[in-house]
Amino acid sequence: MSHTSVSRSVRTRLALTMAATVCGCIFLTVVAFLAADFRQSINAEKMRLENTATVFASTVANSVRADQPDAVRAALRGIKDIEHVRHISVKALNGGLIAEMGGGASLDGQRSSSGSLTPVTVFLLRDLSVIVPVREGGQVIAALTLQADISWIRGEFAKRMSTALLLASLGIALTFSMAYRRIHSITGPLTDLARSFADIGSKTDLTKRIASSQEGEVGILISAFNNMFERIADRDAKLQLHRDTLEQTVEARTSELVTARDEAERANAAKSEFLAMVGHEIRTPMNGMMVMAEMLAAAPLGPRHLRYAQIINRSGRNLLAIINDILDLSKIEAGRLDIEAAPFSIDSMIEDIAGLFSEHAREKGLALAYVIDPNVPAKFNGDAARLTQVVTNLVNNALKFTETGGVVIQVSSGASVKENCSTLSIRVRDTGIGIAPDKLEHVFERFTQADQSITRRFGGTGLGLAISKRLVEAMEGRLTVDSHEGAGSTFTAAVNLPVAEAMEKMPSLSGKTIVLEHSNPIHFGALRLILQRLGAFVIDPPAAAAAMPADAVLTDSNAGPAWTCASNAPVLRLAVSGAAIESGLAGENRPHELAYPPRRQDLHELAAATNSGNFQYFDGKAIFNSARASLPEFRGLKALVVDDNSVNREVLQEALFNMDAGVTLSHDGEDALEKMRAEEFDIVFMDCSMPVMDGFAATREWRASETGKRLPIVALTAYVEGANGDDWGKAGMDFYLIKPFTIPSIADAIVKLVPDKFSGVVRAIGLSDLSETKGAEAQLLQVPLLDPQTISMISKLSARSGHNAARRIFGLFVEHAPAGLESLAQAVADQKPDTIAAMAHALKSMATSAGALRLSRAADEVELLAADRKEIGAALMAVLSKAMAASIDAFNTLIAQNEPAPANEDLNKSVA
Repeated sequence: MSHTSVSRSVRTRLALTMAATVCGCIFLTVVAFLAADFRQSINAEKMRLENTATVFASTVANSVRADQPDAVRAALRGIKDIEHVRHISVKALNGGLIAEMGGGASLDGQRSSSGSLTPVTVFLLRDLSVIVPVREGGQVIAALTLQADISWIRGEFAKRMSTALLLASLGIALTFSMAYRRIHSITGPLTDLARSFADIGSKTDLTKRIASSQEGEVGILISAFNNMFERIADRDAKLQLHRDTLEQTVEARTSELVTARDEAERANAAKSEFLAMVGHEIRTPMNGMMVMAEMLAAAPLGPRHLRYAQIINRSGRNLLAIINDILDLSKIEAGRLDIEAAPFSIDSMIEDIAGLFSEHAREKGLALAYVIDPNVPAKFNGDAARLTQVVTNLVNNALKFTETGGVVIQVSSGASVKENCSTLSIRVRDTGIGIAPDKLEHVFERFTQADQSITRRFGGTGLGLAISKRLVEAMEGRLTVDSHEGAGSTFTAAVNLPVAEAMEKMPSLSGKTIVLEHSNPIHFGALRLILQRLGAFVIDPPAAAAAMPADAVLTDSNAGPAWTCASNAPVLRLAVSGAAIESGLAGENRPHELAYPPRRQDLHELAAATNSGNFQYFDGKAIFNSARASLPEFRGLKALVVDDNSVNREVLQEALFNMDAGVTLSHDGEDALEKMRAEEFDIVFMDCSMPVMDGFAATREWRASETGKRLPIVALTAYVEGANGDDWGKAGMDFYLIKPFTIPSIADAIVKLVPDKFSGVVRAIGLSDLSETKGAEAQLLQVPLLDPQTISMISKLSARSGHNAARRIFGLFVEHAPAGLESLAQAVADQKPDTIAAMAHALKSMATSAGALRLSRAADEVELLAADRKEIGAALMAVLSKAMAASIDAFNTLIAQNEPAPANEDLNKSVA
């Protein structure tokens, strides 16, 4: 539609709007007058009929009184001279008809009395009736009804309406014509303006301006449009200039961005290379430490030295985890940190952390205690390694900044907003130096400590808390701190985790009184708290001295005070892990022993014993020694170890020798190639970074000239970041071990790369494939290693006979059981079901008699499968072999102590 059409449309709409307004006003006025006139006509007709009826009523009154109907009818004949009257009648008071005249009989149902007369009834009815009384001497003696035709009123109304509408139409037409002309004179300038815009739009000439002599709003509008056109023209000029210079601007900006990107990439590459170099330099010396620690743990050591070797091993693994977390810092910042989800035991995690730092705490003269609430689930689904790293950092910091007192790890759980989840809260509270209020908000920043002088006094980089906070947040949790300067700090890590296994409900100690004696207030407070959580009333020795009756006494004293000996309550000694306890009491007064710090299963037994009064579970000495790791056997394996570092060569050589493998050593790539061409090897362990010729170049040269069967080559590397992170695969190597590697990782590589010879190795305790055991094998791993009742029976028998029956029984098992397992393994290899069943039954009987419960159950499973002619899987044989090795280690430990120790749940846990 053109602008002119738009203008005309506006003019027409304005005219129509005005005409409609006038038309409405005139119409309403006409209707109002017509309605009033019509009503006046109705009222006049009604009055005429009533007057006429009254005259007739007076005329017939005497005749009605005299009861002369004929005279009444004669009087009524006068209606024929009255216009529009159609019927008249006189009725007695009782309703009887006296006389009538006219055609009213045919009009029943089409008449209306004057009492209900309205303008609407006039249009709906044809006749109008009026009723008047007939009086004689002031007394009503009858009623007279007069009926008349009123259709003539409607006719008159129609004539008046037609005349009024005609006049109204003429008025409306005249008004519309005059309004249209007037509006045209007003909208004319707008029409001219629209034409000018249309012309500018069609020619896209924004330099043209609209000339106008108009005043008022139209003039203002024209002036505003002219200003707008000037601004548009100025904008177009600027846009054209921008288009003309855009290419040069883009090139300049692109060059700047490329330069900035290259600088950022160089900085990032430098950081990655730096982290890779740091990791390499740290991992290389750690390699010798960790492998040798594993070898030491597998050696025939006494309990105390075995514990030292295990602490070195655990510390090395923890140090490696810290290094990995530092290298993962860039991943955390980039949001690429992977959080795993797998079932883990919160008890085992806290116990391991406490065991890791217990020696360090003792060296500083500090107490380290932990409290796990009874209602905390046994297992959660989450990233145990990351959570362990967080708690380890918190405990390490707490011990670092604490000079007197100690550290308490408190674990609790609560309801979670997520379904099937629980909020796990781990609080690490210390009695250290504390943090000033103005420093609290900075403690989680990287490379920051509350006071820079602290770095010189206590050491540290200020990175641990920053990493811990990032890890907790990655697990959708929170890490908070509450501290008061000089009064210690409390760090709380709270995460929502799915519950994998609920904790067995502990018996209540409600109504029970326990005397608690501990020389260290930290340990005392932790024990008192957990006992109170179980509902016990806890009193200390000063209160107990008042002869208050007690249900049990817990003490860390060796000999015990006089009141302890005199008390009738059972006495339990708190036996600290790794420390020998020599009791000064004998006979019936010899105290029971509770491992400290007590685990939740120990507390469960303590509550049950206190309620029942039977403390036999705690008879004898507490055992803490763990089973040694058993090494896999690769007899007949020929391995080439290539490394320029003499320590690394010796570590690998020693590890492979102890796994019955043959080892040839080489110090660089060229020498290795000469040996590989001169002699056949089953596997090559090749260091990547060496002088003369590195492992990458040596592998590429070997692959280029290799004929026949592919020789497995394992890369030995400390690079897990940077440019060298994946070069081993590009060079043609088949597998890689990151330094520091472990014995299980070495065994894994051999089993995977030399499957034709060693895929059936089942004596490699700790191999990663066992961690994926499913079904019945997984259930067997949950069975206690030793049977407490059998071990207790053997212990009592040995104590009564004095012939050391325990040493003889356990010694016979250690001597003959491995041969039984070898016979069973050979029968499995030969696939002889009857022989398998017989060998498994013999091994089961031997294990049952000695109390090796897990081995007995595994042998029973093998016997059942053989009886059903079902296949005996490698995983089941691995579990059987692992149970054998662990049982032998446990029995050797008991034999070495020269006195059998009771197999309680702690022993089962520690040697599992």
